[in-house]
Amino acid sequence: MLQTIRRHTSPARPVELTLMAFPFKVPNPAKVGFRTLPDLAEFTALHRLGKLCVAVRGVYEPGLHINLILDGTSLAPIVDVGTDEVAAYARYLTGLIRDAGVSDQVSLFDFDALLHHGDRAASVALPRLRRAAREWWLETRGSPLWQQAFHRMLGMINLRDLPVPEIEHLLAAAREGSLSPGTRTSSDASVFR
Repeated sequence: MLQTIRRHTSPARPVELTLMAFPFKVPNPAKVGFRTLPDLAEFTALHRLGKLCVAVRGVYEPGLHINLILDGTSLAPIVDVGTDEVAAYARYLTGLIRDAGVSDQVSLFDFDALLHHGDRAASVALPRLRRAAREWWLETRGSPLWQQAFHRMLGMINLRDLPVPEIEHLLAAAREGSLSPGTRTSSDASVFR
């Protein structure tokens, strides 16, 4: 690991850390209420990232630079969130980055823009990655890891039109990795089997 560290620190530039985060506000009122824009949770996360950058500067003067890859445009259609909401969230997050005083340490990038305007190999690999994800989903079905992924994904689906008690019931059932047959959202946008 020392060789890798030396390779990245020898040019005396900030070490780059890339995170996929902050897609949009999860549209689940049982988890986050009805807010669609970033709030104190995101502001606190940005503040902590800024503190991490300062801590790294204490041992390596050029410090750390964090690249946040926003994957909201990719996830939005899956969980029934509009792209206008994703764009409004990203704009507001940009303002929070400024207000948190981390503009020099944190940069935002859109995942779809990187995927489609970047290296052609990334676009070519996408069908293979989709197949691998689907195979994993089918092969691990019912395992604790699968149940955890199912529960986490269900928690992201747009449930704003459902009453909170119904949402809580769905999330409780999903802890087991399945819902009762025929369970639907009130908008019938998704059917869980």
